[in-house]
Amino acid sequence: MSIEFRCESCGKLLRTPPGTEGKQAKCPQCGSVQTIPSESAFTPPPRDPEFMKAPAMPSSAAPPPEASANPYSSPTAMADPEVAAGGFHPSRIDLGETFSRTWQIYKSRLGATLGGALLAWFMMAVCNGLTNALIAPIGMAIGDDAGLAVNFILTQLASIAVSAFFLVGIARYTLQIARGQPAEIGQIFSGGPLFLRAFAIQLVLFVGTAIGMLLLIIPGVIVALMLSQSIFVLADHGTGVGDSLRLSMTAMKGNKLTLFALYLVTGLLAIVVIVFTCFIGFFFVVPFFFLMTAVVYLGVTGQATMLDVAAGYETERGFSATGAMPPPEPNA
Repeated sequence: MSIEFRCESCGKLLRTPPGTEGKQAKCPQCGSVQTIPSESAFTPPPRDPEFMKAPAMPSSAAPPPEASANPYSSPTAMADPEVAAGGFHPSRIDLGETFSRTWQIYKSRLGATLGGALLAWFMMAVCNGLTNALIAPIGMAIGDDAGLAVNFILTQLASIAVSAFFLVGIARYTLQIARGQPAEIGQIFSGGPLFLRAFAIQLVLFVGTAIGMLLLIIPGVIVALMLSQSIFVLADHGTGVGDSLRLSMTAMKGNKLTLFALYLVTGLLAIVVIVFTCFIGFFFVVPFFFLMTAVVYLGVTGQATMLDVAAGYETERGFSATGAMPPPEPNA
């Protein structure tokens, strides 16, 4: 059984193979050298029984892997004591590394990424088009400014409803890809059981961002970034509306500026690709962005991607300028 202990200098959770007791190990994060204890010195924090009553994942969606089945997933000891399933350990992300990780996963699972993301985008576009066509006559019948106001409100609510349904499914699908697990197209349509919670989250995000935009724009951007992980938290853990919003804000502490810069750079590159490919690049840019949002979520919550699993890293994974960190090397 592996030996788990915290670095005495930076507090990072480390794991070494059995039989390394008493040897010296170097922390991959801070570089400090310390003696490996004779037994695991890490005790998981107690779980909040109230939080653990959160609704379980619907049977149509693939549940997060059991810790025993995937030794490279975030260990239970790392999880936020309020999260009953999966891993949640707020971590800082790096712009360049996040983009690089997304690109590597994108290339290795290109077919699944393109197929699922483009289907989701197409279905969202069709549903939004149909709802707009149904709502337009209502505004026209009312007429004048009142009709325009009613048309705007109904259109926005319909758009929020469509995004609430599909974004949960997209989150589940892209998380499977980012984790290196089998992804099924049916997951894109699995948002039904969580629809009301997703709708409430999207409504809070819309209203909060809109109010923030009225306050000189910047507050609106901050609100959008703070709550950007809420749908992923909901899809990954099946949490309630309040907990999804709260955990998103927790995960985004220290990451808002990085995520803003990442989206800005990616957006500018996407425009260049689309223009120089006569719009053909659009069909490759959209799936890349969908996948990148999943990689960002795994990064800010301290969870492993398929790259970490493939490399066989067994320490708590964190983003840094040099990439994912390997386990400490015991000195003979």
